[in-house]
Amino acid sequence: MRNYSKAYVLGDLRRFSGWSKSAAAEEREYADEDIVYLADDLVVLADPIREEGMLFDQITAEWREFCAVVLGFAIPDDLTYLRPGADDASAPAEGRASEEPQHG
Repeated sequence: MRNYSKAYVLGDLRRFSGWSKSAAAEEREYADEDIVYLADDLVVLADPIREEGMLFDQITAEWREFCAVVLGFAIPDDLTYLRPGADDASAPAEGRASEEPQHG
């Protein structure tokens, strides 16, 4: 399961030089104006909730650079616990005991 995705206009992703040779055949059914989702693992999906419609999954160094530099894609700072390699200390406090004293 992917933890984070960001919506983009497909035409913006198609600007990647390696897009046409690596995109899934189904991708051609979509228009440049269609909204698609770039996931935290840099895969492009038509539907991030059901994880359907894989449109692009060729994760190369060039694609990573395009996503970071051209698209400005990054997991937001307030979601750093979703970043690869994040340790448990940066995870949200849900489920952890509160450090505040209990008043009873």
